[in-house]
Amino acid sequence: MSKVLVSMPKQMLDAVDRLVSMGYYASRSEAIRDGLRLLFQSHEGEPPLSGDELMDFVEAMGGPRDFSYS
Repeated sequence: MSKVLVSMPKQMLDAVDRLVSMGYYASRSEAIRDGLRLLFQSHEGEPPLSGDELMDFVEAMGGPRDFSYS
């Protein structure tokens, strides 16, 4: 399995940690993978998003607000 470094606001990470501590997920990784599964399912049959479409999608989802990938 490949590893990916993901930056997110502390509040988002705290929410993921709460789901893990409540037993909904075994780990942060599993919670994030499940979130990505839901994202992919919601776009089944659609071509991958790119450019302006991706920005529109991210804005519609309410975040993230910080697009600096440093």
